[in-house]
Amino acid sequence: MMKCLLTLIILFVSLTSSAFTLTQNNLRGFRDKKLRVSLNPANCITSIESELDFAIELWNNVPGSRLELIKESQNSVATSSYSSFGFVQTILIGCSTNFSSDAGGAGLTTIGVGSSTMQGTGRLVKGFLILNEEGGAGQYSTQSQAVRRFTMAHELGHVLGLGHSSVSEGLMYPSVSSKADTNLHQDDMDGIIYLYPLDEMDEGLYGCGRIESGGPLLPGPKNLTLLFVFLLLPLFLWARLKKSTGLSFSFPFRGAEHDSFWARRPENNPLAESH
Repeated sequence: MMKCLLTLIILFVSLTSSAFTLTQNNLRGFRDKKLRVSLNPANCITSIESELDFAIELWNNVPGSRLELIKESQNSVATSSYSSFGFVQTILIGCSTNFSSDAGGAGLTTIGVGSSTMQGTGRLVKGFLILNEEGGAGQYSTQSQAVRRFTMAHELGHVLGLGHSSVSEGLMYPSVSSKADTNLHQDDMDGIIYLYPLDEMDEGLYGCGRIESGGPLLPGPKNLTLLFVFLLLPLFLWARLKKSTGLSFSFPFRGAEHDSFWARRPENNPLAESH
């Protein structure tokens, strides 16, 4: 019995431990269930549309997540205005020939930068993704299709609130060189489900979480692990007690007066059958 309980606890902890991180503390993702994505194709490679479509489909098809990215009509907003533009509940995407400046000083070995703005409630309110067309080793249009797809989906993950993961097979791992494909790893999916769970109600009332004033609700892996352990703790203690004392426990339910757990030693029980 004890071995079974310990095995279950270890298995549950291992299944609920995650490596994903968030771009900011106390983050809760975008509020709207449908999030608009708009591309400015100026200075972009012609395949940019298909690469964006690929990234959107990737993040939209995570089981257990409410996230739905909607590709809207193209825009003409200059990438130099992205950080100060007043759009809300929208993600702007563009290619910059002045990448270092527009992307906040990023070097030319960087292929793209994704960023988002959080308000006081922990909700993201706007985001943007800028791709490097200034030049250097990180110029977007000179990369292979696989790298362009990875970059688009990876940076879009940052805009949605995900930080880097330590799982080398994951999309949110910080290096493209270790990626054999552009599929989502379970760790990527765990992160996006954490930020955009299906059971989330408007303004943060989670079906499996706890309400916390001024911050996000946290139905995360650590809380679930603690809940699981505390639910099993009485069973674990019961098994230890039974083994060490020989006591047996039962619910008699012989009448209204019997409403509590009781214990007895069979040899001292006058009602016990003799064999």
